[in-house]
Amino acid sequence: LSLKGLTKVYGNSQTPAVDLLSINMYEGQVVSFLGHNGCGKSTTISMLTGMIPITSGDAINNGYSVRWDLQQVCQRLGVCPQHDILWDRLTVRQTLTLYAGLKGVPNSKISGNVEKFIAQTGLLEKADSYVQTLSGGQKQKLSVAIAFIGDSKVVFLDEPTSGMDPYSRRSTWD
Repeated sequence: LSLKGLTKVYGNSQTPAVDLLSINMYEGQVVSFLGHNGCGKSTTISMLTGMIPITSGDAINNGYSVRWDLQQVCQRLGVCPQHDILWDRLTVRQTLTLYAGLKGVPNSKISGNVEKFIAQTGLLEKADSYVQTLSGGQKQKLSVAIAFIGDSKVVFLDEPTSGMDPYSRRSTWD
């Protein structure tokens, strides 16, 4: 992933939320954005995932421009957003099945992929429960599973363990 002069300006603001960010990230590398509230961490992730438009600059993800090739970028991308964006009327299993399909997992492999992530996130007992019945921590676990399902090449985690109990936090990072 290569960021080249990535900039975000909201509306008519004179102060950019993100200003000329340039960095190269490599396969197998873990990169963290650290800083105080409002410094542009979530804005950067939102630009890199296509949730908000880039004002100027670009990001190249596995050879594809986030600005111009967003569909190809998203098929190789995993995102665990800061806020819950789950559908309440789907079950855990249905949610993961949906995302596996959207990310191009072959139909013959979807079920196995879904079951693997249900087990890895400790949601076996909730697999057929509707999202609306999950606790905040369980919803966060589901969001983490969504980020990794489908062999994502790049994964963005924006406060992935918020709302989780200490044990779940530790097992998520492990």
